Amino acid sequence: MKKLFTIMLLTMSMSVFAGSSKIDQYLQNKNLVLQVLGAGAYYEDNCAGYTAVGDFYRNTAMILHDIEEDDLEHNILFNAGYDIAKYYKTCSRVAKEFNLLGVGNLIQQ
Repeated sequence: MKKLFTIMLLTMSMSVFAGSSKIDQYLQNKNLVLQVLGAGAYYEDNCAGYTAVGDFYRNTAMILHDIEEDDLEHNILFNAGYDIAKYYKTCSRVAKEFNLLGVGNLIQQ
């Protein structure tokens, strides 16, 4: 019950903090979350980091879907997101894709 309450509180906080209904929609889909986390990891490794909103989203998504940091490295969807971001070759192109998804506020640009 405590975990459910924490998840509900984090989700509501995310709506206020991020101000994006797109993020709220994406947050509900674990498969999409894993792919976005993978793309975000690529961006973080090769370009710039997450914004405060991005850090909050990442942490919230991992709690909501019970994702452990150690499990990401071996997750097919996470790796697919990472590889898709790598495909775009430039940081500005990856950032553009985040913007097109309506979640550009997750990454430093």
